[in-house]
Amino acid sequence: TYQRIFHYFQPKFMLGMTATPERTDDLNIFEQFDYNVAYEIRLQKALESEILCPFHYFGVSDYIQDGISVDDNSQLRYLTSEERVKYILDRTDYYGYSGDTLKGLIFVSRKNEAVELAEKLTNHGIATVALTGSDSQQRRNEVIQQLKDGDINYIITVDLFNEGIDIPEINQVVMLRGTQSSIIFVQQLGRGLRKSANKDYVTVIDFIGNYKNNYLIPIALSGDHSHNKDNYRKFLTDNAPLKGVSTINFEEVAKKKVFESIQSATLNEMKMIVEAYQNVKNRIGSIPTLMDFIEQNSIDPAVLLSKFANYEEFLEKKVHKQKRITEDASKNLTFMSKELVQGLKSSDYMTIELLVEQDESFDSLVQKLQEKDSGISEADVRTSLRVLDQSFLKAGLDKQYGPPIINIRQNGKYIGLSEQFKNNLENDVFRTHFEDLMQLSHYKHLNDYHNSNRLVLYHKYSRKDFLRIMNWEKDESSTVYGYKQKYQTLPIFITYHKKEDISETTAYEDEFLNQDELKWFTRSNRSLKSPEVKNVIHHQALNTPIYIFVKKEDADGKNFYYLGNAHYMKDSAQDAKMPEGKNVVTMHLAMETPVRDDVYRYLVEK
Repeated sequence: TYQRIFHYFQPKFMLGMTATPERTDDLNIFEQFDYNVAYEIRLQKALESEILCPFHYFGVSDYIQDGISVDDNSQLRYLTSEERVKYILDRTDYYGYSGDTLKGLIFVSRKNEAVELAEKLTNHGIATVALTGSDSQQRRNEVIQQLKDGDINYIITVDLFNEGIDIPEINQVVMLRGTQSSIIFVQQLGRGLRKSANKDYVTVIDFIGNYKNNYLIPIALSGDHSHNKDNYRKFLTDNAPLKGVSTINFEEVAKKKVFESIQSATLNEMKMIVEAYQNVKNRIGSIPTLMDFIEQNSIDPAVLLSKFANYEEFLEKKVHKQKRITEDASKNLTFMSKELVQGLKSSDYMTIELLVEQDESFDSLVQKLQEKDSGISEADVRTSLRVLDQSFLKAGLDKQYGPPIINIRQNGKYIGLSEQFKNNLENDVFRTHFEDLMQLSHYKHLNDYHNSNRLVLYHKYSRKDFLRIMNWEKDESSTVYGYKQKYQTLPIFITYHKKEDISETTAYEDEFLNQDELKWFTRSNRSLKSPEVKNVIHHQALNTPIYIFVKKEDADGKNFYYLGNAHYMKDSAQDAKMPEGKNVVTMHLAMETPVRDDVYRYLVEK
């Protein structure tokens, strides 16, 4: 119907406004406006600007019956049981509402559930009416007016009021269903965000069951569509990004269910990547670059690159259906996508950019890089060159990465791009990808690493990342294991919650005694007399800093939170025995910076 109007009029200027630019009906609304987005405001900004009514969100655990959480898959008799109804009333009464009279909207997943719940709530003295798609528009209008007038307290519906309904008086929104879409979640939340004289805020109560899609909750509340699991974990422990007077709170059991959903979710599924690609393409009207995904608040390019060797491979398979660059060129892109694009050190990508302009000597390269970034050391440049000529990397990667993209001759007097790489840059498709990857590297270094070439507190790193930052000669990450002392560095990597089936010989019970102190276990078959243990105890005298890295569990992947430096606490080392009887040494390490509250809670809580 809208398109009939668009096609009928031929104005010199047309302004369009919508609350639902991302849609579930596959309509590309951006195309209707020739991809011109004059202004865009998201939920977060609208709340900060006081355009919307503040909300207080409470994620609560749904009713548990006979040890099993009730959810959408439960039989109707459980969903509408007297016990669950009493539980719902208890929670909704506890979290309350703003204003004199309760005027709420409840979303459920089934029509018969809506009807039965409405009847039972009414029997408990809470006047409630169910509205479904089978009700006429006149009937809907009558019931809405009853809610506005205070004649009833709740309307229960099944997706009927996701959008297009305006009831400013709503002061409580109750979600008694799983989240199927972050778009729909925000639409349902939005039913209570209209400002009204009868309320100061709206209370949102989300009954969280054992749903696979619970990971959509932090996506919807944060507005972060990066599909980056770390972002969502951080949001759950520290939702500071939600500014203004709105608040987000989870009961511990409910939070655990969301964490578990994030953990088990596959956020780089092909369907999700293709959908994100199409959404960005719809927005800008052309094939997006990786930077476009960031600029359009879409998936983190790292998620896409975790599924494909490089972005061109994705485009070849899913868009163009043909090869546009040579196999060697594709391998060059893979190397940059896997080793450089995270923006770990500015010397990595800046070196390539300088060599694109002209060949350099080592001395001139160092001088020019330090002029661009005073934080770059000569050791950083040497490490970057070892990465670029692949001598830092493990043997055999050339099958995936192709030959090195730079040549170093006469002991560093001549450093330049390889002839193959120069030839690849002549190809427009390759050049576009190259420039995109360089821009993305700049962006990541500035935003993820705060423009620093050193370790950033609370950022996540792999063992290999640490070795590159600390300028080790080669990638020895496969032999670092829990810790390794070399080049006057001592990194300690801890998986806080071990798998239950882990070998008793490696079941170290490393634990934080508090935010300042860590109890740490050495490898088995060690004693106080072991040279390795003595080196740890005397690390300060040996001028060897200890770096602490911790991840919650193996499911978090290969990256660990950097929690800062620590030092050995005098006289704390003791000989001990592992469960199977092997010797081990335990000692206490003092954190030089107390672990930040939200990170500490996330790591320690089971």
